[in-house]
Amino acid sequence: MVRLGYLPAVRVLLGMIAVSFMALGCDALLETPFPAGLSDLTASQNVGSLLGIKSDTQEFELHSIVDNAGNEYLVVLRWPNSDWTGNAAEKLWIFDRTLTLLREYPRSGEEPVRLVPGNPASDAVFLGRPVVANGAGNIVSGDLRFRLFDLDAPPEQLEYSVVAGASDGAFRPAYGVSASPLVNLSIFAGIEEEDLLLAVYPGLELGSELPDPGDARVEIVLAPPEYLAGGSFFRVMGANFFSEGVRFLVDEQSSSSGGRMHVFALIFAEDDPPPGPLLDAQGQVRDAFYGFTAQHGTARATHLTARGVVVDRGDGNLRRYSLSGNADKEFDTGDRQRSVFGFAPDGKAYYRLNIAQGRLMRFRTWW
Repeated sequence: MVRLGYLPAVRVLLGMIAVSFMALGCDALLETPFPAGLSDLTASQNVGSLLGIKSDTQEFELHSIVDNAGNEYLVVLRWPNSDWTGNAAEKLWIFDRTLTLLREYPRSGEEPVRLVPGNPASDAVFLGRPVVANGAGNIVSGDLRFRLFDLDAPPEQLEYSVVAGASDGAFRPAYGVSASPLVNLSIFAGIEEEDLLLAVYPGLELGSELPDPGDARVEIVLAPPEYLAGGSFFRVMGANFFSEGVRFLVDEQSSSSGGRMHVFALIFAEDDPPPGPLLDAQGQVRDAFYGFTAQHGTARATHLTARGVVVDRGDGNLRRYSLSGNADKEFDTGDRQRSVFGFAPDGKAYYRLNIAQGRLMRFRTWW
């Protein structure tokens, strides 16, 4: 077990960021919702043909990420049909914040990277979640890494499709954060000794380094056995650093309790994570983890930002929760057609893909 004080450099760096933010004054904390309109639109592109939009059964996801040089990217994933459990995506597009296309994979005529190189009968390397920025100008999607400084090069296959746990468990990469070349964190998820576990590796950059079974890590048991017996599927939706630690968003789908989101934090100043599981027997985040649980039913997606968590219910209305769990009034985007959303990690912008119109847009957030 690793002590949470393992990242003193993170505390110093983020403390400097917090001081800089305080110097902006109290006005920076004021939040006034207002209807989104043309005045909030910062970029727009017609992408219907590019994305091959042709069927209501197709599923798209938008992932807004920032690399450790501060460059913002939008990654669009496409599945042939509705998917939640992690099947491979069939296509990927990478845009910059102006919605200029940087990379399409696979391009027309481009052979996908395969598990057995050069063998067209071999399965393609997994493309999909997690989608994270890896260093400066590198983007990881599933088991592939794209280097944006060499757009013509094929993506690189990552070496850790499955990482062995401390005993007989097997872990898949679930998410990663890279705030600077020296400030990184990787999250793996798996089952170990009948526990559903998140293994958090401070200092490890997802997609660049392979964790060893003996590496220091923070272990978080998600829920007690009596709760998991009801049948639940969990997915790490996001993580970000803040001045005092690391915050996480985990989404849950359950046949018995429906859809829930769990927001919690690990605090650097504490020697160890709280003992016991993240959730109590009722499926609520325990107080020791500085978070909350909220029911969201059949939400299409949940998004973690530095300024709150946004729930997309799939009906054109978005609801933001503060990081303490207070829900704002629903925000009406005015879009009653089928749309997909993605939110910038800093909470200052969001993206909308209107599938019916085939238009991709970037807006300033309404808060």
